[in-house]
Parts: sequence; C-alpha cells; structure tokens
Amino acid sequence: MGAFPQVNCATGGTAKAQLAEEKEAFEQEKKSEEWGLKGLKKKLRASEDTLAEERRKWRMACERDNKQMFAVRTKITNLKVRVEELKKSESDYKDKYEEAKSHCEHVEVLQVELSQQIITKDKDLAGKDVEIASFDVACARRKKI
Repeated sequence: MGAFPQVNCATGGTAKAQLAEEKEAFEQEKKSEEWGLKGLKKKLRASEDTLAEERRKWRMACERDNKQMFAVRTKITNLKVRVEELKKSESDYKDKYEEAKSHCEHVEVLQVELSQQIITKDKDLAGKDVEIASFDVACARRKKI
C-alpha cells in the first residue's frame, strides 16, 4: 500500500478514514465481482458437463431408437409382404388380413411414438444449447466489466 500524506488539520484524519473506507469498499466490490465471475464460470463448466452428459445420453438413445426404427421398418416390410401373400390366399383371407393389418397399425404407432421421443430429445438439447449460450454471454459481459 502507498503511504498517505500526513495531515495535521482536524478534517484531514476524517478524510483519511473516509478514503480508507472507500478503498476497503472498492476492494470488497472487486472481490465480489471476481467471486461472481468464478461462480458463473463454475456454473458454465457444470452446464457444459451436463450438456456433454445429455448429448452422450441422447446419442445412446438415438442409437437405440435407430435400431428400434430399423427393426420396425423391417417388421413393416415383412408385414406388407405377408399382407400381399394373404391377399392371394382365399381361404383365410379375412381373418389373417385383419390380424396383419392390426400389427401394421401397432408398428406404425410405435414408429410415431419413437419419432416423438426423438423430437422431444432434440428440443431438450436445443434448450441446453440456449442455456450455455446465455452463460457464455454473461461471462463475456463480466470480462468486459
């Protein structure tokens, strides 16, 4: 710390004390801003870690969903082939055709549900990207201050 000039008058001591108080207040505010920035950086790192984990989970879910979708598409194709075969046979035509049709509809419902799950996961991921972007902006503003 720099030395303060000696003041002999009565108001000099008050000014010196006031200056010391202002300096202390400034140092406290400076520490608060540094701690705030550290806190924001910690939140950013935590958000990035969370996003990385969410992305990993999302990729795993996508892989699982892709396998299920492939199985569903294969099943749909097989069922369509089966439907055509059943159309050719006259004896069991109506019963088996309705059964295959209901299976096909069930598979299509499953496909729609899986598609909705993927859309939901995409929205969640986009929300996390927005959250990280807002933390980046906040950190950038703090650095400018």
